[in-house]
Amino acid sequence: MVRPRQPPGPIPKEAINFLESKNLKPAFSFTDVWREEHKHSFTVAKVMEKDILFDVQTSLVGALSKGVPFKAWAKDIRPTLDKSGWSAYGKGRTTPNRLRVIYDTNLRSARAVGQWDRIERTSTQRPFLRYALGPSERHRPIHASWSGTTLPITHPFWSDHAPQNGYLCKCHLIQESRTVVRRRGGPSRRAPSRTPRPRYGNKKTSKSELLPRGIDPGFNFNPGRNRSTALKTASDQSEEALKKVETSPIPNTKRKMSSRFRELILEGGRKDSEIFAIVQKEFDLPDSRRSYTSWYRRELVKKGQNPPAKIKEGKVTKPRAAPKPKAEPKPTAPKPLRKKWRLYGRNSYRYSASARQRW
Repeated sequence: MVRPRQPPGPIPKEAINFLESKNLKPAFSFTDVWREEHKHSFTVAKVMEKDILFDVQTSLVGALSKGVPFKAWAKDIRPTLDKSGWSAYGKGRTTPNRLRVIYDTNLRSARAVGQWDRIERTSTQRPFLRYALGPSERHRPIHASWSGTTLPITHPFWSDHAPQNGYLCKCHLIQESRTVVRRRGGPSRRAPSRTPRPRYGNKKTSKSELLPRGIDPGFNFNPGRNRSTALKTASDQSEEALKKVETSPIPNTKRKMSSRFRELILEGGRKDSEIFAIVQKEFDLPDSRRSYTSWYRRELVKKGQNPPAKIKEGKVTKPRAAPKPKAEPKPTAPKPLRKKWRLYGRNSYRYSASARQRW
C-alpha cells in the first residue's frame, strides 16, 4: 500500500531570512563561490548582472515563503530571464533542468539552515540526528548506505555530511530524543566510513581538496553550522576590500575599450580591420584579439541596436599563371594476352571459347 505524501511542514523563519539576507555576487562558474561562501552570498552560475540576480533571488524568496511549486515558479521566472537575454548555457533559451537545479539547490539549502537553527535550539531535549532518504524513486547507493545512521549533534560527521549532499539530493535529517533512539536500539556504534575520493582541483582558487565519497564538489559543508562566524568574517573581508578599492585607484580600461569598439561600429564606414587597428593603437591590444570587433558587432545585433552593415574586406588575389601545355601521351605497346585455362573433367585442360578466339 502506497502511503499518501505528507504536505511539507511550516517554513522556518530562519530559512526565509537566510535566503533573503544573502548578498548578490555575480559569478561565471560555480567554482567562483565555494563552500562556506554560499552562507552569505547568492549566486547563479553564468549570471553576471545584478539585476537578473535580484529578480531570481526575489522570486525564490516568494516561492519559499508562499510554498510555490517548481512548475509555477519556472512559468513565472522564465519569461523574465528570456527577456533579459540570459540563458542556461550561453545560447538558446533557459532549459527546465537548469531551472530545476537553481530552484532545488537554493530552497533546500535555505530549509537546511532553518532546520539546523532549530536543531541547535532544541539540542538539549533531542540530542541525536538520524540520516533519512528523501522521496526520490532512485537513490545514490552510498546515500542509501548512510540511511538510519544515528549520531549526536556534535559529531564531526555532520560537519560535511549534513544534507544537501549533491545536486537534486533529497536526503534530510530527523532530530530524535534519547527515548526514541533507545527504542530503536541505540545510536550507531560508529559513523560511516569517510574515505575520501581522489583530490578535486578548483581551477579558480588553484587549490585541491579531498572530498568524501558520495558528496558532490562544493557540497561538503554544513550551511547552518557556525553561520554567525562566517557572516562576521565575510563582513570583515568586505570592509577590507572596500578600503583597498578606495585607497588604490583601479583604471577601468576594459569598459572604455568596449565603449570605444561600440562607438566605432555604430559610426560605420570602416572595415573591421580598420576598427581594430584604431582600438589596438589606443589600448595596446595584441593581434590575437582581432575577433573582438566581430564579437562586439554580434552583441549590438542581439541588443537590437542594429549597427551599419559590415563592409567586406577586399581579398588580395594573385594573378593566375598561364596553364602549362599538356604533354602528349607516349605510345605504349599492347599487353600480351594470357591463356585462360578451364578444367573439363578429370585432369584435362583446354582453352576456353573466348581464349581461342583471341589467340
